[in-house]
Amino acid sequence: MPLELSTKPAALAALFMSMLLAGCSTQQSSPSSTHLTGAQHTLKLAEQAVSAYQRGDKARWQSLLCLKSVDDPLVGWNQVRSLVGDISNVKLVKIAEASTAGNGSDADSSTTVAYEVHSQKYPLKTLLLKFFPVENDQCVGLVY
Repeated sequence: MPLELSTKPAALAALFMSMLLAGCSTQQSSPSSTHLTGAQHTLKLAEQAVSAYQRGDKARWQSLLCLKSVDDPLVGWNQVRSLVGDISNVKLVKIAEASTAGNGSDADSSTTVAYEVHSQKYPLKTLLLKFFPVENDQCVGLVY
């Protein structure tokens, strides 16, 4: 059934508003949309760090996080072991490449790889381990 003349402006207004609110997208082949080297590299190092932690490989953990001391505040081996304990049920929940898009937020401006884990000692039991690139490309940073 064709739209009546009186409903066309309302339909166009609704379409315009939905496009404005949701944004528009088109399929374009660009290197940046299919090539996530920063995120892929961070993911590779983060996977190694999580694996080293689960295996109890203190030296590898320290190396992957570029830490000089096992007593480094928050992310040093001893501190993480005392706050987090053993981890299990490791689930990759986020891989995000940094973006400088005009409509992005602060959270979009950095590369992040996040794992959800079950923690032996963390009071809420479920914890996010968020890895990010650092100046030394052989290491990752960590916040939790």
